[in-house]
Amino acid sequence: LEWATQEKQLKNPDLWLLSKIQATTEEHTARLEKCEFNFALAALEDFVIEVVSRLYVPMVRKELWTDDPETLDRRLAIYATLWHILKTVKLLFNPATPYLSEALHQKVYRKLNPTLPESVNFESWPKPEEKMRNKTLEEDFQTLFKCVSLVYSARQSAKLKRRWPLSKMVVVAPEKVHKTLKNVEELFLELANVKTVEYRQEPPEYTSSEGWISASEDNI
Repeated sequence: LEWATQEKQLKNPDLWLLSKIQATTEEHTARLEKCEFNFALAALEDFVIEVVSRLYVPMVRKELWTDDPETLDRRLAIYATLWHILKTVKLLFNPATPYLSEALHQKVYRKLNPTLPESVNFESWPKPEEKMRNKTLEEDFQTLFKCVSLVYSARQSAKLKRRWPLSKMVVVAPEKVHKTLKNVEELFLELANVKTVEYRQEPPEYTSSEGWISASEDNI
């Protein structure tokens, strides 16, 4: 991960995920210390299923589908991110799933890195790293996911499946939302599976014609 950072190979999805694991580590640890085991594990489960599996993996999946030597460093950066994240998750789960955590430690992590401690129980407990926390980026991605969800909702209303690419979408929202989406526009278009996006503060007249479908939430 240090190499990926130094080489500036980490992109916004990686930085977002690394920020989210800091918050999860902090909450999980605090809940355990209060003996609120159900809430602690709920936070960890949500991170693994929702954040890693349903959000992060789809964002980087296409980058891992190629064997192009020119993009090797980028692929290695994604693997480094996942290595760090899953190693942290393994340690956080250890009090609740000791046998599974030990098996992962022995058969995956120690197999690939024999210098690690003999047992998962000899590892240090993860601590949140404030330098990896980026609350602004987390808020930006929250806006991104809300807008992608609205696209999916509109698709569902029109019976247009996600895998069908669409030519255009119009985002009617305040300027702050537009600015956020423009910073992650490439990702927005890919997740929504739409070729172009137009930003407006008022709906353009042509969208009232037949052939357009809309979905809204709050001020978006």
